[in-house]
Amino acid sequence: LAPIIQRAHERGAKVLVDGYQAIGSLPLSAPELGADYIAGGCLKYLLGTAGLAFMFVRNSESEALVPTTSGWFAQQNIHAMDIYHNDPARAARRFESGTPNVSAIYACIAGIEYLMSVGLESVYQQVAHLTSLVAAESNSRGWKLVTPSAADRHGALMALACTDAPLLVERLGEQGIVVSERDNNLRVSPHFYNNDADIQSLFSALERHSGLVEKL
Repeated sequence: LAPIIQRAHERGAKVLVDGYQAIGSLPLSAPELGADYIAGGCLKYLLGTAGLAFMFVRNSESEALVPTTSGWFAQQNIHAMDIYHNDPARAARRFESGTPNVSAIYACIAGIEYLMSVGLESVYQQVAHLTSLVAAESNSRGWKLVTPSAADRHGALMALACTDAPLLVERLGEQGIVVSERDNNLRVSPHFYNNDADIQSLFSALERHSGLVEKL
């Protein structure tokens, strides 16, 4: 991704990366990536809960944009309580809104601390291993993966084409296997706490409902 961002910068473009489906499943350095803006949330791979999101803004970009919506936490002086003037903070805090979801913050801190105790490199290696198993098991059965199989072309989320994804999700749920569906595709999202046995259990269950999986 970094070379693509570099080429965009050479053309004078600014780059915003939506990292919601990646942050927490792999190491990510904002300076090394080179994006001007990176947005994400704590609900998914950061093991948090809903109601809390974040955005990185490059220092040189902090004052370049004026938010179209605002709140008291976005003001230069959050204690001014001035309803007649808009004085955005000089740094990225200008993109905040009102009072944050305080209860969610505690859950998200716990999730992030747990991830850091495991180590993001270890998390990445396990996720990469499990997604490679999903690709290999799907390909060996001649099932249609919507996600590219090559490791450098997908993240932690793998999508398997289905003939009736909602029904398949329901059938798998009855067997204690938690997956989801999008656009009639089965969405498999392993994390570091999953293991090879989980992937084998998934595909054993899929074998029993193979009529709901689309073939190549």
